[in-house]
Amino acid sequence: MPGPGQGTANLAAARFLEQASFGPNATAVARVQSLGQDAWLTEQFGLPETVVATPSDGSTSTVAAQMLNRLTDAPDQLRQRVAYALAQVIVISANKNIYAEEIAPHLRTLSRNAFGNYRTLLEEVARSPQMGKYLDLANSNKPLGGSSANENFARELMQLFTIGLVKLNADGTPQLDLSGHTIPTSDQSTIQQVALALTGWTYVGTGINNWENFSGPMVLREVNHDQRAKSFLGCSLAASQGTDADLKATLDCLFQHPNTPPFVSLRLIRQLVKSNPSPAYVQRVATLFTNNGSGVRGDLKAVVRAILLDTVVRAGVRVL
Repeated sequence: MPGPGQGTANLAAARFLEQASFGPNATAVARVQSLGQDAWLTEQFGLPETVVATPSDGSTSTVAAQMLNRLTDAPDQLRQRVAYALAQVIVISANKNIYAEEIAPHLRTLSRNAFGNYRTLLEEVARSPQMGKYLDLANSNKPLGGSSANENFARELMQLFTIGLVKLNADGTPQLDLSGHTIPTSDQSTIQQVALALTGWTYVGTGINNWENFSGPMVLREVNHDQRAKSFLGCSLAASQGTDADLKATLDCLFQHPNTPPFVSLRLIRQLVKSNPSPAYVQRVATLFTNNGSGVRGDLKAVVRAILLDTVVRAGVRVL
């Protein structure tokens, strides 16, 4: 029989694993109790990444089966849990990305960057042909005649991946105007400017606008890029600086926006711990997103540690 307090310790370890992995078992509970929660996280951060393979049969069903196997059996459980959380934020869909080569590389990107930097993740996603197909950035060209740049990726990059729909306080609560209404982060002109900044990308190939090719990151075609100056969200992009520079400047602008730390932190908290965290909890995590203590913004390892080891969460107090 467990000794005094052992049952409580078991429950605490199990509860921690429900948030940091895909569920406790006796071995995992014993490991957490042996190392302590902080050291267990450090051990998990250092484990080799379980490979996300592209199955030879080309089936998204096989990708899903392999993913389920990783979630249940992979030793790097923390990575699996964080990558899955990121997949709920930075989304593609098998309804449109219908082959394994269109899904598995996206999962690899999330897995590889789960403990990396959010800015790096954003750029890898922006250049990926999988996202290029899903949100139509691939072959989105500068306007000619009555055409316009495709706005799908520009819109979701802002509204889902970085700054959200309304201006936020540092604790994730909405900012309000004098009438008590929320304040939009952007308008249609913002979306149009970002869409122009992201023109000029296509699939790997020899042409100007290439057919679907998922063998590597998208490639730029300056002839298809809108070279005019752009201005949005307080950021200015100089004219004629080119496709690659405009992409990086756009991502830098969104990454440095004050909304991004609380917006992303809130979504990761919801995926890992609690659907309705307190503003104070969100702000503590967002503070680490803004600066990990060493001057680095977007350090996901620091963010994950902050989410899982927050004193309110680990004390077992209900997070309101």
